[in-house]
Order: sequence, then C-alpha cells, then structure tokens
Amino acid sequence: METIKDLDAVKDILSPGACFSPGTLRSFLRLSRKHSDDSLVTALPRVGSCAKCISETLFPAWVARDYILEYCDDVARTFAVAASHNAEPVSESGTETEKKVDPRFDPYGARDYGKTEAPPEDAVRAWISSERMVEEIVRDDSVRFLADKCGPIFLEASPTSTRLATSPESYMKAYDSYKKIHQN
Repeated sequence: METIKDLDAVKDILSPGACFSPGTLRSFLRLSRKHSDDSLVTALPRVGSCAKCISETLFPAWVARDYILEYCDDVARTFAVAASHNAEPVSESGTETEKKVDPRFDPYGARDYGKTEAPPEDAVRAWISSERMVEEIVRDDSVRFLADKCGPIFLEASPTSTRLATSPESYMKAYDSYKKIHQN
C-alpha cells in the first residue's frame, strides 16, 4: 500500500453508505496501520531519518485515518438529527401516540411493545468508537517506539519553526501541529 500523501484517495472511498457498511473502511484502516505504524521497526533503517519517516509516512497515514473516522462520525450525527425530525407522532398531551396491540391478532406483539430497534447510526458510532480505541493503542505504541528509537528529534511544527520532541506526549503535540498545517 502506498503511503497516502493527500486525502483525495481517502475521499474517493468515503460515502454515507460506506459508513453504514464499514467493511471496506475498516479494511483500509487495518492496512494503513500495518503499512505505517506496524512497519516502523523496518521502515526507520531504510529511510534513515526519523523525522522523514514520521512526516512522510506516519503522520499522513494518521491524518487519513482520522479523516475517515471524523467523516463517519459526522454522517452518524447527520442521520441522527434527520431521524429526530422524523420521530413518532406526538399527541396533543405531548406524549407519543400509543399503539394498541391486540393479542388475538398478534400474540407476540405485546411482548415486543415498547421496544424499539437501535437506530442504524448507533452501529456506526459503535464501530467508530472501537476503531478510535484501536487508534489510541496503536499510536501510543508507535510514539513510545519512536521516543525510544529516535530520542529527541526535530519535527517541523510549522513552516517557520521546529519543535524538539523528547517524549511520547511531544510526538502527539507534533502530530496535532502537523494535522493543523495539512488540513484541507
């Protein structure tokens, strides 16, 4: 998998439908982790420079993965708002209109009365939450490896200044700066 230099490739695979059926997106996230974070041990000696590996491989992959998760989170939020506008009819007293279930016609209907299906956007939020936990673990491992392997290095924090990264926390701050600079 080629390292994503810009978000155009990611944007091509995104659609609201992809968020509700996330097989392709989740596969992309796994492959991206494999080819960026998981390959740091072998990528650093080939590239030679920690800063180059971080700025050309690792951070662009993180930006792409963040973009996917943020996009699908926005889709879920949009669908939730739309669904709330199309909610059940409300009676004059302000409560939902009651649906009577006659057990002579539907003996199992009373059992299910009052239960509602979870909205589809809840499933989207669930897989996003799961992927964000995975991202947190993977990134934590990556920055700890980089802090041990590379020690204090200079990362470009902006076009005019540099930031000395000496700890995992400073790597994450450098990523936040990188992400702000490279937003579309």
